[in-house]
Amino acid sequence: MTRMPTGFGPSPGPRQHPAGGAWPRGDSGPRRQTVLRTSFETEPAALAALLPRHFTLSGPPTISISASYLEDIGWLAGRGYNIMSVDVPVTHVGPDGTVHATSTLVVWESLADPIITGREELGIAKLYADIPALVLEGSRAVATAGWLGYEFLRLEVSDLVDRPAPPVVATGPVLHHKYIPRTGEWGAADVDYVTMTSGRPVEILERRIGSAAVSIADATWEDLPTLHHIVSRLRALPVLSVGKGSLVVSKMDFDGRDQTIVP
Repeated sequence: MTRMPTGFGPSPGPRQHPAGGAWPRGDSGPRRQTVLRTSFETEPAALAALLPRHFTLSGPPTISISASYLEDIGWLAGRGYNIMSVDVPVTHVGPDGTVHATSTLVVWESLADPIITGREELGIAKLYADIPALVLEGSRAVATAGWLGYEFLRLEVSDLVDRPAPPVVATGPVLHHKYIPRTGEWGAADVDYVTMTSGRPVEILERRIGSAAVSIADATWEDLPTLHHIVSRLRALPVLSVGKGSLVVSKMDFDGRDQTIVP
């Protein structure tokens, strides 16, 4: 597997071991992840307007915001990074049938390496953000995302209490719109198709729930020159009700090698 710069040969990463070939199962990582999550209900038309053209809204008009803190990642030699993602339930209809899944509208990550590989190889809409370590004080957890010192997203879950969970849960499929512009033909696409991340089992180590609150900044172009068009439209979504928040610690075997194109 080769990525730019191509002259140096094959590129190690989450789907290629530095010695060549795939990582042994379970070694790519992460070996531990902590996820703070909540969701809120909004108006169907407002949420549907944010979907890529290949998808339609499925079920209640609910948007999920989660902050994930990944640790002990094999392909990063034991290092980790942090994620803030926005997801919605969607339906995709293609020649091979109908898929009901989650669609990741945008993912912010705190490290360039997974952003580059995830965009180029998997087709996930990844962007950079400053995502500090999770603030966990007693029964309160706070996650934030910012850009060059400007905080644009804050997720807080308070009054956390233990809530038993099954030892293993199965995640559903996730759909993405992979789009890469064509050089010199601005407005045209070099790549334009749907990709799918398959569902997989997740081992739950700890689960707590609490009351959640989400804050999205009223940002201008001057505040976020390359992110304003995303943050401002998320902020404009009417918040009809906010669901419970959760804090989950888990383990998951994921390297993305089973990512597929959906016709």
